[in-house]
Amino acid sequence: MMTLSEMGIDEIIVFCVDNAAVMDAWAKDQGIDDKGIITFMGDPRGELTKALGVEMTHPGPCGKLGPGRCKRFRYHTAAPTSTSNPPLPLPSTSTSTST
Repeated sequence: MMTLSEMGIDEIIVFCVDNAAVMDAWAKDQGIDDKGIITFMGDPRGELTKALGVEMTHPGPCGKLGPGRCKRFRYHTAAPTSTSNPPLPLPSTSTSTST
């Protein structure tokens, strides 16, 4: 089985509307160290969440969790390093209103 790096993945960023201390604790709980390609980041004011248009607004989850939460989603980006090495085709961005 190929590793993520062997598949051409340089970095995975996991972010959540929360502070850095919580995200560091979550990363530690998941066995993520700062030497790998996975980075956990906090979005304490929800600025990135709002800028990406993935703020959860459905009254069901917001009624239980409070406003300003982030939908689950994935976002892929790629930049070609040369014309002989074009980026791979990317799947469309998906969003979900689930919690």
